[in-house]
Amino acid sequence: MLLFLVLICWQIPHFLALAWIYRVDYEQAGFKMHTEGGDSTGMKVAILSIVYAVFGGIASILMWKYAPLGFVFGIGAIVLSFFFLYACITFLRNQDGKSAKLQLYASYAFLSGIFLLVFVNKQL
Repeated sequence: MLLFLVLICWQIPHFLALAWIYRVDYEQAGFKMHTEGGDSTGMKVAILSIVYAVFGGIASILMWKYAPLGFVFGIGAIVLSFFFLYACITFLRNQDGKSAKLQLYASYAFLSGIFLLVFVNKQL
């Protein structure tokens, strides 16, 4: 259940970063996104991203507590969660394409890292 929560919380900031980066393309194609209309600054996208990154980080740390995962997973999950949150906060501060790409890449690192840590801890 916690892994499912991590996946749900991961996908929102990931998708919102993509929506911000390609907002013009989505608008031209007629897709309604959070980045369209009243959120031309990106504030709503950034705040939603931060909220979901926090809950995703909490879920990954709870996996450490409730799943038979070791110390390596716990430290790695904390580091990945803070990096993901840092990227989302950077997007809140700058609200530009460069920080949205950082958030996107941090989302890749977070999810890949969590799965890699689960695998490594199962091997140890």
